[in-house]
Amino acid sequence: MAQESFLRPVMPDVLEQWRYYIDHLHLQPDDLVLDVGCNCGDADQFITSLHPEIRQIIGLDHSPVRLERANKRWGENSKIQFVEGDATQLPFSDHTFDKVLCVDTLEWVKPPEAGLREIFRVLKPGGIALIIHTDFDSQIFSGKMIQLTRKIVHAFSDSGAYGTIGRDLKGLCHRSGFSDVVTDVYTLTNQFFKEDHYAKKIAEMMGDWLKQKSLITEDEWNDWIDDLEEQSRRGEFFYSVNRYLCICSK
Repeated sequence: MAQESFLRPVMPDVLEQWRYYIDHLHLQPDDLVLDVGCNCGDADQFITSLHPEIRQIIGLDHSPVRLERANKRWGENSKIQFVEGDATQLPFSDHTFDKVLCVDTLEWVKPPEAGLREIFRVLKPGGIALIIHTDFDSQIFSGKMIQLTRKIVHAFSDSGAYGTIGRDLKGLCHRSGFSDVVTDVYTLTNQFFKEDHYAKKIAEMMGDWLKQKSLITEDEWNDWIDDLEEQSRRGEFFYSVNRYLCICSK
């Protein structure tokens, strides 16, 4: 996974989730912020809209394609700079940043401790690193097809790089140099299965991923989606997923 795109178009549930995340950074005037794994830069744009008093936010990603998209979307914002780089070898000096953010990225960093040690290195003494990851095995979908739902959720979690990293996040942060780690959980919930909500987006992503890997059939996928859409039409749909937060102080 990677950070969601949630501003164009607006995904109201994910936007509210990011308000909660940003509050944990305790941003101050003139803060220099690093976002490791910025994807299309929506979070960086949102942060600067809420906190124009910060000095700058640097969004780093390893993908030139993602960074090109980020620059097209938000390149005119002078508070944001996008940089290509490797999370295990951050191109910055020691003790550079007041705050560091890393969301749904470490699953793909090998090993994740290498990325966390780099975050620790570039963070100023007294700074805050906010490390967040979804545990994809924690997803709940209402519906009649319980066994199929379990198959889809577990297969998606287990076939990814590290789908259960959320539950291991505190230990990873602690082993990477952070002795002061405060944990929190944000549970994103949806009561509608529709295009501008996270449940619909993640279900489609899971289907594409699992069909490509031949872990579910087209018929299984269609039956599952039909059931979720029927739940939504009856007003009985429910979805939840846990995002695990580690607020790390240096």
